[in-house]
Amino acid sequence: MTTSAVYAQTTIRPITQEQIPAAKETIISAWNEVLGTDRTVEGWEKHGHFDDLNDVDHKFISFFVLLDEGTVVGTAGIKPLNNGICELKRMWLLKPYRGKGWGGKLLDSLVADAITQGFKRMYLEVWMPQRQQQALNFYQKHGFSEIPAYRESREGALFMEKILER
Repeated sequence: MTTSAVYAQTTIRPITQEQIPAAKETIISAWNEVLGTDRTVEGWEKHGHFDDLNDVDHKFISFFVLLDEGTVVGTAGIKPLNNGICELKRMWLLKPYRGKGWGGKLLDSLVADAITQGFKRMYLEVWMPQRQQQALNFYQKHGFSEIPAYRESREGALFMEKILER
């Protein structure tokens, strides 16, 4: 199978309620692969780490999934913070879709939505930057720069900001 055939049916769409379980599985799979952990959806559910996805329509301004032939292979959303600031959350792509431009297209979709809704800045937090150099490079390439912490977080987390322009 050629690479172009693998991605022939890949699209970005707003998440549906039916896709939430698959989005959780995609997030956990990518998290475990990138961060070298063995987390489970059930474990995250038990500790409330998916409460936002369980209420996606109220917790997120926008939440998109990257679909390949209908299968969720990537996720990303934005949440409102305050004063014209939103936060990029849950941006994860399965390994075969990284480095192929899909992350940029997913981010562009969210940035366009944020601008349309009047947001001026987009923040994000990287929990384990030492293990996420590819993600840091991606965010820097797409206009994010490091800023001081905008909230309390785990030790070692890194915070970034993108100025949103029309």
